[in-house]
Amino acid sequence: MKIVLQRVNEAVAHPPGQPNQVVAHIGNGLVLFVGIEREDHMGTAQKCAQKVSKLRLFEKGNSMFGHSVLDVDGQVLCLFQMPMAADLTRGAKPNFSRAAPLDHARKIFDAFVDALTGLGVRTVAGPFQEHLILQVENRGPFTVPYSV
Repeated sequence: MKIVLQRVNEAVAHPPGQPNQVVAHIGNGLVLFVGIEREDHMGTAQKCAQKVSKLRLFEKGNSMFGHSVLDVDGQVLCLFQMPMAADLTRGAKPNFSRAAPLDHARKIFDAFVDALTGLGVRTVAGPFQEHLILQVENRGPFTVPYSV
């Protein structure tokens, strides 16, 4: 499982050409781009949720990294991103052989979202495998990768 985390002031997702049809919206928090690979399982989803909920990526006093998303009562927007599992080591075209089949990926993605919610994180899941326009106001900008 690979995740790219972006610290944001706000994020809004809508279908292309339909800016008034918001399908996901968060305020202060994190946008997570989640890639799921073939070997990922329910335990992977739980482990990643535990890690994300505890990461200290928000300011506290003079420290840029003193609070977690839970500490700041932030929100998390989870977006499934099959391209996160791409292999770019050979050739000029992405190879998706490491990506989980979509039915398996959906189960792991849902388990990850449920685990975050179960840990008390205010979580919004974007539509699974939908083309979206994402408008993000980065807080930083601050983007970090995480993989298991």
